[in-house]
Amino acid sequence: MDARERQSTDRTAEPEIDNGSFTSRTGRHEGVRLLDVSDLCVRFRVMGVARARLRGVRNPFVDAVLNASLTLMPGETIGLVG
Repeated sequence: MDARERQSTDRTAEPEIDNGSFTSRTGRHEGVRLLDVSDLCVRFRVMGVARARLRGVRNPFVDAVLNASLTLMPGETIGLVG
């Protein structure tokens, strides 16, 4: 029996690490990010291009979200409103 077969039958072996994230014996996820958002920006158009030009509006958009960042880890809850 080679090392790979022994490891698969050995129940006490440490879990394999994959990119710094693994499940430990306690069932906790270490280093796993469920969601990772950086510098999120959301803009909405408030008037059409033609109307904006007629009214002399240079920027027909409204910024709803500017540079928002968040990370969601296992066991955490997040609520977004808007």
